[in-house]
Amino acid sequence: MPRYSWKIDDLIFEEDAREIYNRATRDKEAVLISLLWITGARPAELAELKREKVYYDSGKLSLTIATKKLGEGGAFKIRERTLAFDRPGGLNTNIYIETIIKYCVALPPEALLIPYTTRWMENTVTKLSKAAIGKTLSPYHFRHSCLTWMATNGATVADLMQFKGALSAMSIGMYMHAKPFVVSLQNQRRSRSPAVANSEPPLPQPPPSSTAQTEQNKEAKAETTTEEQPRKVEVKPVDSDFVSENQ
Repeated sequence: MPRYSWKIDDLIFEEDAREIYNRATRDKEAVLISLLWITGARPAELAELKREKVYYDSGKLSLTIATKKLGEGGAFKIRERTLAFDRPGGLNTNIYIETIIKYCVALPPEALLIPYTTRWMENTVTKLSKAAIGKTLSPYHFRHSCLTWMATNGATVADLMQFKGALSAMSIGMYMHAKPFVVSLQNQRRSRSPAVANSEPPLPQPPPSSTAQTEQNKEAKAETTTEEQPRKVEVKPVDSDFVSENQ
């Protein structure tokens, strides 16, 4: 077993996986990296994956993988699981999915995709990762990274259990890393009673801007001036002839 320079919980990023993939010099090496990156399967599971368990069409790729996870008494409680993937086209084509499909086209149904031992898989991943990114990785780094990125992108516990081939949700906790979360108390209702919740004091309003305050002062001054201004009385001149006649 090689010594690994990364901890098992260190993540492989997309650019790391692509660099490792590009270092492959044989089709089987490229297929191994592709399978590890998209499925996170155990090496022993990939060693038994046959062509007849790979299904694909224009829009989907699915793999039925025999689960190598012993239960109590040494029996395999989860016999197999099917992992399905969308097959995007055009500019969104996934190089790992297309590598697997292209490789399977020429294989007979009973052929193994990776007709080598798990030791060969470990040595291949170690060789390619060291040459590509200067780190000594194992297939289990790919497994942990695959499941962690799924959890980060919104996969449910049931999804993770299906992909991992797990019997208990307790083994999924290591992939559910916490994310930073900003709480907005203004949008939260924390009271149990709606009546109490509705009686909360109003939030303080921000002070008006200087421009708004100036406009309000002008309007108030104009109203005050209008109210205090005396009413003008129009006085008409008296006709002098009319006054003399009535005196």
